[in-house]
Amino acid sequence: MSLVYSWGSDIYGRLGHGTEDKNISSPTQIKSLPANISHVETGSAHNIAVDGEGRVYTWGKCHYGQLGHGEMDEDEHSPRIVESLKGIAISCVVGGDSHVLAVTRDQGRVYSWGVGYYGTLGHGDESSLAVPKLIEGIPESVRIIGGGGGAYHSIVLASDGSVYVWGRNQYGQLGLPSASVRLTTQKVPLLNKFEELVQMLSACFNHTLFLLESGRVLSFGYNEHGELGHPSSSGPLVDPAHFNEKVTHVKAGWKHCAAITKSQDLYVWGHGAYGRLGLGHSRDTDTPSQVRGLAKWIDVSCGESHTIALDSTGQLWGWGSNHYGKLGLSMDEGSFIDRPRMLSFASPSGLTGVATGTNHTLAYSILS
Repeated sequence: MSLVYSWGSDIYGRLGHGTEDKNISSPTQIKSLPANISHVETGSAHNIAVDGEGRVYTWGKCHYGQLGHGEMDEDEHSPRIVESLKGIAISCVVGGDSHVLAVTRDQGRVYSWGVGYYGTLGHGDESSLAVPKLIEGIPESVRIIGGGGGAYHSIVLASDGSVYVWGRNQYGQLGLPSASVRLTTQKVPLLNKFEELVQMLSACFNHTLFLLESGRVLSFGYNEHGELGHPSSSGPLVDPAHFNEKVTHVKAGWKHCAAITKSQDLYVWGHGAYGRLGLGHSRDTDTPSQVRGLAKWIDVSCGESHTIALDSTGQLWGWGSNHYGKLGLSMDEGSFIDRPRMLSFASPSGLTGVATGTNHTLAYSILS
């Protein structure tokens, strides 16, 4: 049985409880989702879930068709199945700022919908779409297994460790080789090769993280607040010396990022306003710094100005901005906190993951 909880801002109905503008400061189960949810993702103000049968549900903000229901501008306050994907089993989804990628279970093909500016959807133009459309530019022989989405760029990971990129590249967020001509816009998927295979990737806003098989981290894109974890002039590698060992998990947020190592230690870097780094201050940090002395971590998600993490016991922690109650703390507990604080909430079946939007949070228990 799977359980999904939401809290924070309810503008556009993004919490999925059938309401709007009814902010919630404690995790509350989304009861209209089926009990066999297998995957959950967030965009900036919309959400996507996949059930065990491969059906896709979306809810929240819809100003560019990102919910995939055929309407370009009609919000949904409760999860609604994406009818046009019925009969196509989806394995996982990716939530960009205002777009969605969905990967098929059988062949690893990719559908996209939502905002199309700068070629975000990978169909060769800049049209926004309110219904899913298959991306033809990825070879049929390539099996996609996951991906990441930013404000206007998309990246997918293939089973062989290669990646395909498209969309806006104004800040180099597609990670294209510096020796090549830097494209400001890539409207169809382009194979991007690295010296080493990619194990995991994460993208948000205008930057991207790649986790290599060796456990090293590469980062590309906008770097005003230290989002890349290194000086822009130093090349894409985040210095491995900043981590105590091999990195196994990376997560890009709107202006800050996080990584988890093999021993389940948590590192953060980037924009520090509102204490979102959890380091006891609100200063920007341009190199990975360890969140010390607390727990062993299994998942983390970086919102626009807050961070939510899950420890190895299934306990939630939050830090950063508490506007709208998005930390899961009482809305009268101050506007922000700069060190991790444990939430009193505990799911009866134990939590397995977290996801954050700009001003809301999801946590879920997915039991395989």
